[in-house]
Amino acid sequence: MTVYRAPVFKALPPTAEFWARYVSGGDVEQHFVPGLVLHLLYGVVGGGVYGLLASFVDVSDPAVRERVSVAGGLGYGLCLSAIGSRVIFVRVLGRELQSEDALVFHVGHAVYGVTLGTYMASNEPVGSVYDESRRTRPATAKQRRQSG
Repeated sequence: MTVYRAPVFKALPPTAEFWARYVSGGDVEQHFVPGLVLHLLYGVVGGGVYGLLASFVDVSDPAVRERVSVAGGLGYGLCLSAIGSRVIFVRVLGRELQSEDALVFHVGHAVYGVTLGTYMASNEPVGSVYDESRRTRPATAKQRRQSG
């Protein structure tokens, strides 16, 4: 989300404003690093919550699991976006999300959710990526000579 957001959005994440208002005081512009760290921490916690929720979904077909996971991640990201714009901005910070900032704000959360969903759909248990039975690549010329 941050990689998507940084080049297209010049405003600091709302966590910098939260940090300035509720933790240390001062100007929001002075709190870029703590605001970014807090935003990344929220992202890690949010990803953990999504991972926990996704662990309850049991779909055996890998193609269906991928679609469900990515769609679920997108929905999760958009829910976080709605919470951010309605709860964090309005109730916690006492202001509205500016209309010129809304597109990047909501798309950034959608990117975050799709990334989570994609990660969960493609995440394999440790070591299983090396399991020969899970691989589907063609045999090398040497392997074909040895088997034939």
